[in-house]
Amino acid sequence: MEKQAGLVHETGNVNELLIENPGDFDLFIQAGDIVKGGRQDRTLGADFIVPAKSGKVPIPVFCVEASRWHKRPSESAVHFSGSSDYASSKKLRAAINQKKSQGEVWASVEEEQAKLSASIGLCAKSAMSPSSLQLSYEMKETTAAVEEYLRGLETRVSLVRDLPAGAGVSYGRTFLTDRPIRAAVLAAGYADGFPRQVSGRGACVLIRGARCPVLGRVTMDQIVVDVTAAGEIEAGEEEDIIGKQGGESITAEELAAQAGTISWHILTGITGRVARISP
Repeated sequence: MEKQAGLVHETGNVNELLIENPGDFDLFIQAGDIVKGGRQDRTLGADFIVPAKSGKVPIPVFCVEASRWHKRPSESAVHFSGSSDYASSKKLRAAINQKKSQGEVWASVEEEQAKLSASIGLCAKSAMSPSSLQLSYEMKETTAAVEEYLRGLETRVSLVRDLPAGAGVSYGRTFLTDRPIRAAVLAAGYADGFPRQVSGRGACVLIRGARCPVLGRVTMDQIVVDVTAAGEIEAGEEEDIIGKQGGESITAEELAAQAGTISWHILTGITGRVARISP
């Protein structure tokens, strides 16, 4: 909701708010968007278009915070502020869109916080409101730990091959080389948490300080990248999925944007197959 022109009003009803579009253009809102403030943080429970100059329109919502029913300091009890975050996990989205169950939403929020805590190695709950998913995302300690943690997200090159022009890459041959290239197979796929949704969307990895494009579809256990710009790459070399090499960097936010999600989803989606090594 951060980039939208809508105004969201508290009603005192856990599962209903009022949204108002004072602008001159129709406003699209998406189920899963989080709004912060009021008596409890909420996530929007439906996709729909709010017409321009709409006045106040009721919208179904779910609480993504269980304990608070009063305003927080510096926030309004009757209005909500925007957020760039939304309900990212599959289980939480299913609770909102399919089961439409407040109890399931609260349980999914708690599970999401537990996964986040386990991933970053500290309690991802805010002292101000421990049950607030939004405040878990915003904690300075969490953000700092995430940045440190993600500096070391890497894998290795398992195979290097020279490919001629016109070669098909990965499942379905959705990518065809337009010139001779050197390609490398990396030991990371969607079963490790590298999002399948970035297939064909310009995602890159870093090898020897060069941005190397991901080619074709992301598979369960592997991805293929163009390492032509990285020089004489050999099997066994390390590469960064997220991190910094020389003057180049790839962030969780960049990868999330290519996958159509948020950085927290990338973080909590890293599976148990990936070894955790303390810096």
